[in-house]
Amino acid sequence: ERGAPLSQKQDARRADALRGLAVLDTPAEQAFDDIVFIASHTCDAPIALISLLDEGRQWFKARVGLDVDQTAIAQSVCAIDVDRADLLVIPDLTRDPRTRDNPLVTGPRGFRFYAGAPLVLRSGVVVGRLCVIDTVARPRGLSSEQAILLEALARQVADQLELRRAAQVSARLLELQSALIEIAEGIRASDEIVGMTAAAAAVVGRVLQVERASFGVVDPDIEVVDVEADWTAPGVRSIAGRHRFEDYGALRGDLAAGEPLVIEDVATDHRTADDPVAMYALGIRALVNMPVREHGRTVAIFIVNAAAARVWTPDELLFLRSVADRLEAGGAARPAPAPRPP
Repeated sequence: ERGAPLSQKQDARRADALRGLAVLDTPAEQAFDDIVFIASHTCDAPIALISLLDEGRQWFKARVGLDVDQTAIAQSVCAIDVDRADLLVIPDLTRDPRTRDNPLVTGPRGFRFYAGAPLVLRSGVVVGRLCVIDTVARPRGLSSEQAILLEALARQVADQLELRRAAQVSARLLELQSALIEIAEGIRASDEIVGMTAAAAAVVGRVLQVERASFGVVDPDIEVVDVEADWTAPGVRSIAGRHRFEDYGALRGDLAAGEPLVIEDVATDHRTADDPVAMYALGIRALVNMPVREHGRTVAIFIVNAAAARVWTPDELLFLRSVADRLEAGGAARPAPAPRPP
């Protein structure tokens, strides 16, 4: 076989872990480039890779001696027995039944020797390997010192991945906190509900980098929403005006219960997938409708739209909940005029 299939049991955890790291398809970074350089020289190997095992592919965060940044997972030697989380050494790839038919071995690249150390996160999930590859078989494999150093470098890669993400999260939290302060100041400075919501929408749109942010008053039966003048990115159509929830899918239930309506992809979400055309017409692929409550019922919603499918992070949803709370406290959810007649 060309490559061992990833364990179905661990595959979902690995995919979730990689999404959480937010590292796939990111530009080169010196910290990782230095590690593959050291690995290559330490093991006297022309090729060294940081291979991350994504769904359907292996993607290289850093590489030396290879001119592609990914290959199909079926060609990944790094995927073989990856969940055992120990050093994998194959002295001659042409003689091992797991790799002898692999195109990277039989083809012009002519891989012959492989050694890979697992990238194990603190959670215990293995997300890939730091590997070295040679085009000449090595019956003796790595020396004990080389093996120890390769495993130590792999631990450094795992640490760098988690530290990198922690730094990003910290910076993002600071950005969201600063945005909440800016919104609170805008609410205090405005005497009118429209001014409050417009100021908040502009900040939210900028910070979340979405296509549209707005505020809408809903009727008591949660059947229609009157959207006020909204913030939109350049070239994006406004949705100001009256909208019927039923025209866009099964959206009313969550909002009536006071729960946020969170959709990552209108094409696949069960509430919208049956007929997402109306969403598409407004340039909406992902959305959040955050309810604003008064006396136990939803009286308004803060609306965020994205033009591409998007995974809304817990921090982003907490941020939007805080925005809605501030608008409520600032008066945006005070008794509003009845919805306009049709």
